[in-house]
Amino acid sequence: KSYVHRADVTYEYEINGEKHTGERIDFLSYSSSDKAAAGEQAALFEVGKQIDIYVDPENPNESVINRDYPFVLWIIGGFT
Repeated sequence: KSYVHRADVTYEYEINGEKHTGERIDFLSYSSSDKAAAGEQAALFEVGKQIDIYVDPENPNESVINRDYPFVLWIIGGFT
């Protein structure tokens, strides 16, 4: 039996007086068979800590913490 672990993060933000919630850490869904690695990622976002997020100005319901694209997406994007 094998397990896949990932960090579950939920954050709240406010745009023009309207409250929103987000869960996206980055553009890829990070998961690992290594429970400790997933725990390390989750530990970056302690409860109550203020963080910077990036919000889509066209759709403020869409947000992400890390907007950097992984190297693999740059390679794939170059071939499409």
